[in-house]
Amino acid sequence: MPINHDVLRNLLEGSGFVKQTDLDDAFKVSAHLGCDVSDVLLGRNLISEDNYGQILATYYNISFINLDKIEIPHSVINQIPEDLAAEKMAIVFENKDGVLGVAMQDPQDLETIEMIRKTVGSGYQLVIYVATSTALKNALKAYKERTASVQTDDVMKVDDTNLSAIALVENFLDYAVREEASDIHIEPIPEHLLVRIRVDGVLQDHKVFPIKLHSPITARIKILSSLKIDEQRLPQDGQFSVFL
Repeated sequence: MPINHDVLRNLLEGSGFVKQTDLDDAFKVSAHLGCDVSDVLLGRNLISEDNYGQILATYYNISFINLDKIEIPHSVINQIPEDLAAEKMAIVFENKDGVLGVAMQDPQDLETIEMIRKTVGSGYQLVIYVATSTALKNALKAYKERTASVQTDDVMKVDDTNLSAIALVENFLDYAVREEASDIHIEPIPEHLLVRIRVDGVLQDHKVFPIKLHSPITARIKILSSLKIDEQRLPQDGQFSVFL
C-alpha cells in the first residue's frame, strides 16, 4: 500500500535530504492540491530523484529504479496496455531474456502484479521495482510518443470501392494467425486507426488505417461475434471462428 503520510514525513525528516521548512511547506501544498507530496518535492527540486528513491527503497525493502535515466523501447513498454499502466501506475521498462523489470509506485500491490502477470503471459518472469510517481508519469509519455510517431505517410491507402471492411478484417486476422498472435488490438488514435497484434507477449504495430474505417471494421467484428451493432456504451462479449 502507499506510504502513510505520517510515516513518509518521519522518513523524510530522518533522511536529512530536505530542510524542515521546505518539507512542511511541501506537505501543505500537496494537501491543498490533492497531489502526491513527491510531486511537490521533486517538482521544486527540493530533493533529488535518487535520494527520494532511497527512501522508497528503504520503506518497501525493494530496489529503486530511476526511470528518468532510462529510454524505454516501445516493444517493452507495450507489454502492458497504456490504460492499465496509467491506472495502476506500473510500467514495464526492460526485458532481459524474458525477465521483465516492472516499475511501480506501490510495489506491494499484489493485485496489480497478478494482473500484469496475466497480461504478459506465462512466458515471462517479473522483477518488481519501486519508482516515484513523478518518474512514472513521465515514463507514460512513451505511449504517447508511439502514437505521435504515426505519420500520414504510414497510413495504408484504401480504395473503398475495392477493399471493404470485410476484406480488411480478413486481412489482419489472416496475418495474426500466420504470426501465431495471441490477441489483436484495434485502437482509434487522432485521425487514424491503429491495428496491433501481440506476438510472443509483445504488442507490435501491424497496420494504420484512416479513422473513417473505425466504424465499419467495428461493425464487421460485431456482426461476426453476434453482438448488437448499435450498442456503443456498454461492453459486450462475443466470439467467432474463421477458416482462413
